[in-house]
Amino acid sequence: MRPPKLYAIADLAYMGGVAPWLDLLQQLSDAAERHRFIVQVRATTLAGDAFATAARQARHAVGRHALLVLNGCTTLAEELGYDGVHWPESQIPAQPTDTSLPFRSAAVHSLAATRKAERAGATAALFSPVFSPRWKSAQAQGVEALRLAARATALPVYALGGVSTERTPTCLEAGAHGVATVSGIATDHPWRAVAAYVAATG
Repeated sequence: MRPPKLYAIADLAYMGGVAPWLDLLQQLSDAAERHRFIVQVRATTLAGDAFATAARQARHAVGRHALLVLNGCTTLAEELGYDGVHWPESQIPAQPTDTSLPFRSAAVHSLAATRKAERAGATAALFSPVFSPRWKSAQAQGVEALRLAARATALPVYALGGVSTERTPTCLEAGAHGVATVSGIATDHPWRAVAAYVAATG
């Protein structure tokens, strides 16, 4: 089965603290009762026990309706009952990883990284930044770069970086399977944002 077209990233640093981050995750969990989408738990500012604790809290905050993915640690994702893992580009394995996780996404910023993700056994790739992100400084690669990445792999490719609901159709027309967002769902009403993105992806 092809994965959902919306990939929502709940980023701890962007939310500014654990409490608002967990609140966002809870609201995304509520939205997942009506809409099928992916939720990535991202807490890259934490390490060790602090990261494990946050990952466990996030798992408890999100029900079983959403496809839940942990950024950065395959073993911990397996232990806590996540549905998948997300590999930052620097952590894409050199060869296929022995894991029971059915979903494995990878961050990619080039054609070479896209091909590496495919060889590693990823089941999806997040190509970025397509447009300039609203939440960090990064130079946009553009829609044509997204098009080339989508053509270079059989993996479902998600467009990430400045992808609003208005820009979503352009990304899909360029060959993206779906779109990923950080700031787009971190609103006062995340469920409304989710519904808008789901509608935009068709």
